[in-house]
Amino acid sequence: MHLYLIIFSFLSLLYQVAALLDNDDLFRSNLEPCPAVCAAGSGPRNWTVYHKTSQLALCGQPVLLDFAIHNQIDDPNSDVTIRACTMGDLGSRTQTASHHPTILEHRNVSSCTVASKQTAAAQLARWGTEDSDRSIDVVLAIEQLQLFLKNEAQCDQRVVFASFSKSLIGIYTGSGIDGPKTASTFAQPLADHIRKNGIGTRVAMEVCGEGRNAAHTLGIVADPKSDFAAVQGIMASWSKAVCISNADHREVLNSTTIWTVDAAPSTRARDFTRRARSLQIRADCRTTKVVSGDSCGSLATRCGISGSDLTKYNKKAQFCGTLTPGQAVCCSAGTLPDIRPKPGADGTCAKYNVKANDNCQSIANKNGLISDDLAKMNGQTWGWTGCGNLQVGMNICLSKGKPPMPAPVPNAVCGPTVSGTKAPNGNTKLADLNPCPLKTCCNIWGQCGTTKDFCTVSKSATGNPGTSAPRTSGCISNCGMDVVNNKEKPATFAKIAYFEGWNMERRCLNMDVRRIDKSYTHVHFSFAEVTPDFHVSISSNITDQFDAFKKLSGPKRVLAFGGWTFSTAYDTAPIFRDSVTAENRALFASRVVQFAIDNKLDGLDFDWEYPGAKDIPGSSPGSKNDGKNYLEFLKVVRGKMPKGMTLSIAAPASFWYLKGFPIEEMAPILDYIIYMTYDLHGQWDYGSKWANPGCPSGNCLRSHVNYTETYNSLAMITKAGVPAKKVIVGVSSYGRSFKMADRNCRGPTCKFLGTAEESPARKGDCTATSGYISNAEISEIINNNDNKQRWTDETRTNYLVYDDVEWVSYMDDAMKADRISTYQGLKFGGTSDWAVDLQAFVPQGGDPEAPSIDEDDYPLESCDDSYESLDDIAENAAKIPPHCAPKYVLVVLKGLLEASLKSYNDIMNDGYDKKFDLYAKTIAGMGPTALRKYLLDHGNDYYSCEIVEEVTCCRICKDKHGQNSPQCQHCSLPLCDQSTPWGAPSEYRNVSEPCPPDMSKRGVGEDGAQTIYWTLRPDKEDQWWEDLQEEVGMKKDNIEFVPRSGAPIFADPERCALMEVRKESCDYRYQWFNAPGAPNYDKDDVDNPKDDITQSLDKIKNLGPDIEIVLLEIEALLYRDSAEDLVDALALPILMIGQAVKAMQEVMKTADSIEEAQKKEFILLFLSAILFIVPAIGSAVGSTVGRVLALLGEVGQAALDIYDVAKNPDSAPLAIFSLILGAAGIHDAAKIGQAAKVRRDMSPDAVGKLGGEIKDGLNKVGTVIKPNMCSR
Repeated sequence: MHLYLIIFSFLSLLYQVAALLDNDDLFRSNLEPCPAVCAAGSGPRNWTVYHKTSQLALCGQPVLLDFAIHNQIDDPNSDVTIRACTMGDLGSRTQTASHHPTILEHRNVSSCTVASKQTAAAQLARWGTEDSDRSIDVVLAIEQLQLFLKNEAQCDQRVVFASFSKSLIGIYTGSGIDGPKTASTFAQPLADHIRKNGIGTRVAMEVCGEGRNAAHTLGIVADPKSDFAAVQGIMASWSKAVCISNADHREVLNSTTIWTVDAAPSTRARDFTRRARSLQIRADCRTTKVVSGDSCGSLATRCGISGSDLTKYNKKAQFCGTLTPGQAVCCSAGTLPDIRPKPGADGTCAKYNVKANDNCQSIANKNGLISDDLAKMNGQTWGWTGCGNLQVGMNICLSKGKPPMPAPVPNAVCGPTVSGTKAPNGNTKLADLNPCPLKTCCNIWGQCGTTKDFCTVSKSATGNPGTSAPRTSGCISNCGMDVVNNKEKPATFAKIAYFEGWNMERRCLNMDVRRIDKSYTHVHFSFAEVTPDFHVSISSNITDQFDAFKKLSGPKRVLAFGGWTFSTAYDTAPIFRDSVTAENRALFASRVVQFAIDNKLDGLDFDWEYPGAKDIPGSSPGSKNDGKNYLEFLKVVRGKMPKGMTLSIAAPASFWYLKGFPIEEMAPILDYIIYMTYDLHGQWDYGSKWANPGCPSGNCLRSHVNYTETYNSLAMITKAGVPAKKVIVGVSSYGRSFKMADRNCRGPTCKFLGTAEESPARKGDCTATSGYISNAEISEIINNNDNKQRWTDETRTNYLVYDDVEWVSYMDDAMKADRISTYQGLKFGGTSDWAVDLQAFVPQGGDPEAPSIDEDDYPLESCDDSYESLDDIAENAAKIPPHCAPKYVLVVLKGLLEASLKSYNDIMNDGYDKKFDLYAKTIAGMGPTALRKYLLDHGNDYYSCEIVEEVTCCRICKDKHGQNSPQCQHCSLPLCDQSTPWGAPSEYRNVSEPCPPDMSKRGVGEDGAQTIYWTLRPDKEDQWWEDLQEEVGMKKDNIEFVPRSGAPIFADPERCALMEVRKESCDYRYQWFNAPGAPNYDKDDVDNPKDDITQSLDKIKNLGPDIEIVLLEIEALLYRDSAEDLVDALALPILMIGQAVKAMQEVMKTADSIEEAQKKEFILLFLSAILFIVPAIGSAVGSTVGRVLALLGEVGQAALDIYDVAKNPDSAPLAIFSLILGAAGIHDAAKIGQAAKVRRDMSPDAVGKLGGEIKDGLNKVGTVIKPNMCSR
């Protein structure tokens, strides 16, 4: 459980994710990098809401945006509210960014109102000259905006933005312009300009000025670096009818078509009856509204009256100099009507939802109010922080009365903005609606968490509910970050040791359970499992330790069930879930309790990771009922337990997973809860955008036991209702390690290497797991490695960097003591240590009083036995003393080596040349096949091709194959209604298409059946010949271009016979023209590895005598180096040499003439004989071997696996051979130690690729050789 505790780090969701209710979709915006998908016809009210522009950069898809244009987005005194939706996966950037005028022109769009078509001069504005590489992204976003605005449901969407790949586009459409009709015609010239000329720093196009007011202003701006403030500023200017004035370059474009909903402004008076339709007729006077850019002249024109009449009807002093947008003016005699909104019948104020183009003045003017009225009417309105910080999408009051319910926010998960929330009754406050699970903090934006972004109360200038100081996310409910529920201290501060029952399977760092320090109050033995029929299972590999555990005296003996692997493995994950259901829980509870009674245990601990979890890769998804069922099961277990037996569970220190536990209800049932406050970070963070605050890529160097994060999690569980005295806080006896990306950068913003699944961090000698290293191994590094740096910091973590790039976070004993003291002061129940067997190297055996086996006075028996083979040693492993094992194994290995070398030399001197001649002839015969395969796999890299395609009419083709079938991509014949005796008409045409293996443009017929005309591209000619020799083993002299040949995939003479008299119809199908062939490739072109083999044998010949010297030193007790290292260093190469001899002996048995069916097996044997011995010369096997193996198919897979291991200059076998055959040979202890480590670090898969006999031999050696068995 504790080795791979949390797939995503604790902070990956603790800081970002809201609580789990029944609907996981509520939290999608906190988990997914992109907002919700734009629904057809849906407006910004239904979009995902963000409050930081940085969150948008995480999405790799085009996104629509909506935000206020009059609140400066870079003003630190105003908040940011951005509504967004994803326009969907657009597939290939190149394809989607290309202009599709047919699609745009044929969309059926109705006018939002009566509109008239006009032309207007547009101006292009451009900043900067250096082009950006984001032009295609910008064009794509523009075209997506066009499609969005063409929907008539967006008639009132006057301000809209789009973002894609760090680019930002904004479109402003005045209220006098029909946006849906105008979108396709207006934005396209800008897209075309960018596609042709690039984008520079910023580019915009506008229809502005020349007497136009804001209602008739139109503009689009694109910024490739998402300068929100700059784009917002330009949009705000257009909304005031202010044109761009600061561009580096301007030019007038051709006239563009726009659709207006009323006549464009004019200096001439219009007939009143014609204009009256645009006026709002009221009881007192007819009215019209002021738009930014209006003057008394334009208003008089719109009213259809003279200027003098306008001032006569509007008697306000300085009337023409005080016009403001939204202001109503009279167009006839009378008084302005009272248009102020009225409260509702229930006393609630008149509600208004703020739009992106709103400000207080425009809202007030449109509703017969003044700005000061809004401040008075909204004294208690949720989220109101004044006119200077008006947020898009919020509900405000336009009259006296009770404040309205806050506007729903689709991705809010707590507080009153959760969708569907009803007004509270009685004394319930808005802030207390929809509290967060686990009683975590809810902030003003409706999000849950445990950090200061969620938990700190912050007051705004207005002090209104739902507000906080600018650019903060003040808390509204369950506020505070302190540990609570800790008035009572525990009766006894527990000190719990987890013991890994399987630790004896490690090659070192083994601990018998009987050696656990008696100062621990409890020992949790890990892990028991559960069978599918709900019986307790103790795996055979831990039975001995479990039997010893049962006999311990002193600490309470608690059996732990489950763990990470059992809980998450696909086959076993459902067992926990099924065992606690109503149908099974009583039976399972009875069996586990009875097992504890039968084995005289003191307690039971359940480690289910995790109830309800649906996001664990490779595991079966959980159920929303898991947590409740788990609770009910624990109740049943508690009821069946005898008095004094303890019951506990392990719980994650992760908000995301802990919410699946009804932890407050569980607490009274349990004696304590093991709280896993470690593994807060690890390799799995890589690529997680939420894992590490301030690190969008996820792969930053962070402590897995960070105290700040630990304290946050402790506050979380105690706020959730668990008394501190029942919480056992986790400490670790291991570190999490990373390979640093930069040896000079070791801080929390520095990066580590690898992927989420694979860590390149150095493995510990014993734990043998990249990214995970025991405290015992860490101590050895500190004590023995001069290249190291150590430090601690405010995270109360120990850090170690060794060998320049190996980074580890961990707790040493002093740090643990410091943590334990803190937890005692906070009145927690105790600490649990994962895992006690990782702390230090201890003596072998079960008696803790026994002396260490490396003490000078330890009695060693003599090593007088002898064994003939590794089989003998394995059979007698139980009676071989550990200190004798190296000697016995070395004797056997020496005998195997000497016999193998003699046999191989005999073969090389008599018989090899004859068998190589057979091998070379066989390989030469396979040459044409190799060439054709290479051409089929890589032809498109070097050749251009013309394909003979059968061209049919489209309708018949699509009826037969489907509307989107690739078989119809070349259809074009118009005569669909004609027919022939052979079916639909068709003809053959030569079409330029990619060469194999790219079949994406192939039309009618089977892929590969079409005739191909091959042409070697001049720019690729040199590369072709170079690669052909390297990859296929053929030189230019071996190749001829064949005028005509059968296509190798369909070389069936019955399909189209090759006749002496050319049959023209055959050219249409199954033919290759001018393709390369290999008529000149023969046995003399096949590489002979004889020199390499001879050189290898010469380097190995001194190994046997060297082993004899070591054996004499061991016998005389003079060998001071590690004999175990020497065995591990020598076993693999000697077994490989032995395997090479066996293969060559089989080659010698082969007849001089072999049948076709035997060829592949013969080649396989010959190459195996080479592969196992050539690494001795210290260089990788040549590519010729790999080329030949590739021809053998499945038959050659075993040898191909060997080749994959042996060909790499950095591979383990090559490294080992190089180290043991160096200048000092096996007498160089340092190099032998390195070679042994290389061998031990080989994965089981790597060993398995060398073949079953080698793997079996190494396993037999491993029955008696345990690394470092005599070194500690």
